[in-house]
Amino acid sequence: VSMLLIGVTEFFREPHVFAYLDCEVLPRLAETGGEIRVWSAGCSDGAELYSVAMLLARRGLLERSVLVGTDCREEAISRAQQGWFDAARLECLDPDLRREFVVADGKGGRIGKRLRDAVRWRQGDVLAAPCDLESWDLILCRNLAIYLEPSSIARLWERLAAALRLGGFLVVGKSE
Repeated sequence: VSMLLIGVTEFFREPHVFAYLDCEVLPRLAETGGEIRVWSAGCSDGAELYSVAMLLARRGLLERSVLVGTDCREEAISRAQQGWFDAARLECLDPDLRREFVVADGKGGRIGKRLRDAVRWRQGDVLAAPCDLESWDLILCRNLAIYLEPSSIARLWERLAAALRLGGFLVVGKSE
């Protein structure tokens, strides 16, 4: 499976998306006063979910958040859990965010313990696994559907719609 899938992701990929999340979505979710539930479906090495975690931490919302990343590839989940990224991957991070959330480690850096501890990672296929992931406030599913057959795409949207809380937010890739 890993040889067939392209796990492309990066921190704050498409900055305007994350600016909107930071300025519009997260404040609206914070207003509820309850838990903020974020799921990254097809999370790859976790860079996007760690990006959301940084935004939540900066807003003082990390401790009341549940963050889960899933991917069907065992090695992707392992990389996400380790939270280590080479220097080239960390270059796109704002220097202030790097200083605050990344610990230099060899020729790269590791996401700090606070963020690593805040995120749970699960191996699973969003199309095949039982959908026990329900009532999410924010779902990131970016550039996964572009790799699927039309019947699988329809099933993906059904599963994500079922998992999204009423009034929640679904973030997809540009081509989707």
